[in-house]
Amino acid sequence: MMSNQPDKQETVILQERYQLGERHHQTHIKVPFVVTEAYEYMRIQFSYGPQIVDNEEAKPYLEQALLRY
Repeated sequence: MMSNQPDKQETVILQERYQLGERHHQTHIKVPFVVTEAYEYMRIQFSYGPQIVDNEEAKPYLEQALLRY
């Protein structure tokens, strides 16, 4: 990783991949980690990739969503 601040070294504290499913809908997920040193700042990066499913498998979920609107 490159830092936006010159002469500053970045340290990766945690690098994990989690797969969340239907049972995680509208929940909070705790990700345990420990910061063992004092740092000036912390940058958190994450990404989200939607699951691509077959049309027939997705149909009940789409129907439920449409009922809410």
